[in-house]
Amino acid sequence: MKTPAQLFTLSLALVACAQGTSVIPVDPQDSGNGGVTTMDAPTRVDTIADTDRGARDIPPTQDVVVATDARDAAVAMDLGTPVDVGAPVDVSTPADLGAPVDVGTPADLGACGQAGLRCCASEACQAPLICESARCVSPPPCGATGQACCGTACAAGSACVAGRCDACGASGQPCCGAICGAGAVCVSARCAADLDGDRSPAGTDCDDRDPGRYPGARERCNGRDDDCDADSDEGACGIWLLPTGAATWSAWPLDAARDANPTQRTLNAPLSPVRAAFDIESQGIAYVITDATWHLLDLGSHTWTSSGALSTLFPETRGRTIVTAYTVPAAHGSPGGTTEGVTFLAREGVIQYGYDLGSRAFTFTRTDPTPTWMGSAAPSYASLRFGWLDTQNADGWVTASPASFCPPGTTTSTRVGPYYAVVTDSSVHLGDAGYCWAWITAVPRASFAPFARPSAPPLSRAGAMFYRGGLWVIASE
Repeated sequence: MKTPAQLFTLSLALVACAQGTSVIPVDPQDSGNGGVTTMDAPTRVDTIADTDRGARDIPPTQDVVVATDARDAAVAMDLGTPVDVGAPVDVSTPADLGAPVDVGTPADLGACGQAGLRCCASEACQAPLICESARCVSPPPCGATGQACCGTACAAGSACVAGRCDACGASGQPCCGAICGAGAVCVSARCAADLDGDRSPAGTDCDDRDPGRYPGARERCNGRDDDCDADSDEGACGIWLLPTGAATWSAWPLDAARDANPTQRTLNAPLSPVRAAFDIESQGIAYVITDATWHLLDLGSHTWTSSGALSTLFPETRGRTIVTAYTVPAAHGSPGGTTEGVTFLAREGVIQYGYDLGSRAFTFTRTDPTPTWMGSAAPSYASLRFGWLDTQNADGWVTASPASFCPPGTTTSTRVGPYYAVVTDSSVHLGDAGYCWAWITAVPRASFAPFARPSAPPLSRAGAMFYRGGLWVIASE
């Protein structure tokens, strides 16, 4: 362990080194020379530090004796002028380095994808966060009306249009998906007015106040244009009547139940094509004939009341092709008559029956071969399609004078009464049925007065005709 004198001598040496001066410490314990150090030439000691008397010069050959006193604990060598290292630095006042920089809370470099943290690989963040400037942040509000779409989604009552949520569902607004509110329908992704709720917009609906009328609707026999094609009742009606003196036709469905619901059928209505029909004038009924059945029609209510096999009433018609039929009223031949005459015109000939008004039973009368009609106005029997007998000519459809076409001396009447009409595919042939049974005239079917009236039935659909209080037409099916 160093003594205090040794420590002091060491400190002087350190200071001297710092000032450029060599100092040789002397060990006071040295017993070889009593603490005296002898230095050979050319080494010399110029000065001996003496703390009591200052520095003394020493001759070149003189031994240097260094006292062991603590005050003379070191010998310094003069190494020349000390180097000026300048004024000492004042370190009493610390330098002003400015305000410390706030570097924030150190980030956890291992975490990502959560709010406030860095985005994970491929700019991924936990839903619903989004990556913005490499940090995960909450997305801007979206989905409400006026805001951006949430992807392509919007809140209820809004629809995504060009990336923004617009109010939807009302007329003039975008559709909510494919849905619009009350009074509107979705057309080309926008809601159009639909006041009657039939899914047809007002611009194409021919009556936006009636839900039963719209393009594509099923046409019904009601005198209206249900399917908005500018025509009414086409293909829907099956019974037509042009009342005596009327200017337009009336119509009803052949099968009322089926007209209301296509899956239903009216009891006793014909199910196969109609071939002929005739009326019982005094009872207000008509028999409608198919190839195998008969059907009774109430002319007042236009309803079917009964039906049956054709052979049960008219067995003599079996094997014959019936084309048309007509009746002669019981009162036509004699007042108070109780039997009406019924005549079937078949391709194979004529079959006649009597109908008893009291018993409502038919009695077979006779058959005749096919007639040969003569005259320039006569039709070909083979071309016969429909026919009827009108005993009054109240409509005046036949205008010729009987006196002009009957043989001389037959009659002086100038007005046709009873007449018979035969309809072919192209014309209507009119013949006298009260004076001389002569064929009077033939007119084109399309220009015949009743067929030119408004709402006239399409004759391409006709199956039978008869006259009672007006001209009746029954559809084939």
